[in-house]
Amino acid sequence: MILLDTNVVSEPLKPRPSAAVLGWLNAQDPWDLHISTVTVAELFAGVEVLPKGNRRSGLQRLIERELLPLFEGRILPFDESAAREFGKIVGLGKAKGRPVKFDDGAIAAIAKANRMSVSTHNIKHFEATGVHVVDPWLWTP
Repeated sequence: MILLDTNVVSEPLKPRPSAAVLGWLNAQDPWDLHISTVTVAELFAGVEVLPKGNRRSGLQRLIERELLPLFEGRILPFDESAAREFGKIVGLGKAKGRPVKFDDGAIAAIAKANRMSVSTHNIKHFEATGVHVVDPWLWTP
């Protein structure tokens, strides 16, 4: 089971997505791939900063009508278990002088609470979290 970081989820939405990421995603069992409510929030925040116009409205429609339904039943919340894991991750990171950003810490905490790996291109952001990380940009067939 794998929790996708926002950069993995948003990569296929780009005009020229990474072939490695697309290949990696296609090689996975779709039912093993999950996203978090943190990623959903980051996606909508990304849409909000775009200038009003076709690109913004098209991306919002794509997220609402295609992406979210694709992950129906596989969108994991930041719940009490994740909150407890988050406290551990952030506390240990601070104690080791390796602070963890809120969004990365929350995604890592959701993954740990659900016994999952995280798929991301931001390996360094997750080093201090103790979660197993997979970088799909390094995938080769």
